[in-house]
Amino acid sequence: YSIGRAQNLTFSPLRYFGQVLVQQVQGGAVSQSRIDDLATRILAAWYYLGQDSGYPSVNFDSWSSSNSGNQHVNVQSDHKNIIRTVAAASTVLLKNKNNVLPLKKPTSLAVIVFPQAAIPSPTLQESTAVQIGTAILGHLLKAASTDGTSVTSSTSDTDTNAAANAARGKTAAIVVVT
Repeated sequence: YSIGRAQNLTFSPLRYFGQVLVQQVQGGAVSQSRIDDLATRILAAWYYLGQDSGYPSVNFDSWSSSNSGNQHVNVQSDHKNIIRTVAAASTVLLKNKNNVLPLKKPTSLAVIVFPQAAIPSPTLQESTAVQIGTAILGHLLKAASTDGTSVTSSTSDTDTNAAANAARGKTAAIVVVT
């Protein structure tokens, strides 16, 4: 049973958890076995990953944020250094071989985006012919239109042939990977 169907609730995290969930279980709309299954899935991973030992003890009461037992524990440690290291290692340096950049009014351009989830709503772009949707690519499409550049796109997560076909014969190709 879904809690939403049980009381025709509109989506809100506050309506699915806490006291509402307790009432749904007590009223029989959500079975206790379902709650046990959900808790088992969470705790199984917790134990499997060894998070039951060597971690700080729980120090908060999620039912009451004003509980005096709630304490802030800084768990950041050296995370900012780790984040910088990962970001630096993830940076791709682009070789501008044969001075191809910046693009100089190519006659044709392929725009290949992986994965498709990287494509927001097409309402964020000026051109609806190629539904890419990011501000940068929207600017690119505007510039392509101004320059008379034809643009072909491929946005399939799985069809590498579509990406190859989009790029085939084009003056340049831009690939966006997230």
